[in-house]
Amino acid sequence: MTSHSSLTLYAIEDALLGLLTAREELIETDRLIESADNLSPAERGEAIAENEAEIQQVEKALAEYVAREIGKVDGIHHYLTHATVVAKEARAEAEAMRNRAVRIEANVARLKALCCDVMAAAGKKRIDGTAGRYLLRKGNGGLAPLVVQEDILPENFRDVTVRVPKQWWRELLASLPPEEMPGESTIVTLVDESANARIRECLKYMEIPGAHLGERGEHLEAK
Repeated sequence: MTSHSSLTLYAIEDALLGLLTAREELIETDRLIESADNLSPAERGEAIAENEAEIQQVEKALAEYVAREIGKVDGIHHYLTHATVVAKEARAEAEAMRNRAVRIEANVARLKALCCDVMAAAGKKRIDGTAGRYLLRKGNGGLAPLVVQEDILPENFRDVTVRVPKQWWRELLASLPPEEMPGESTIVTLVDESANARIRECLKYMEIPGAHLGERGEHLEAK
């Protein structure tokens, strides 16, 4: 990635670069004021107002500069070209780092799963290493995973969410006569999905075709 110091290689006039830098610093100051927890609401409002006034002055100066110097295109052209290239490179680097993190995390998850499988096969919950290090096989907490077969789940364990105009909603709440129900052609959005919360509750005391709780599974802790 090209260093920001390489801006000096371009014929960017000091006035333009100074104004752009001042604008960036003032915007950052605005963010810091917003997040400051040592200011009262009145103090924060006053500080924001003063900073906004300075930003407006810099914006005005920038506009005046461009209007006055638009004929001298080299400085502006070089800055715009360089900034565009730097931004593109930064986005490419960020995407590459994100992809690398995903790959590393996948490797970590795979290795932990393999360790759990091997330890389970050996009937071991814990393996000690040196200097107090150890691997511990633990059961997952939280709710057991819900496994649903959508094609055979009874309809009374499904919910439908419908978006309709608000005026219709008010009318339905007022009376709900069958003839006032909107037809399918006027429905904006229709969502048909399993009622997971209701299914979980009912599974405590009955069997439901197409639904059951899966194993919580295990995970590995490396201490």
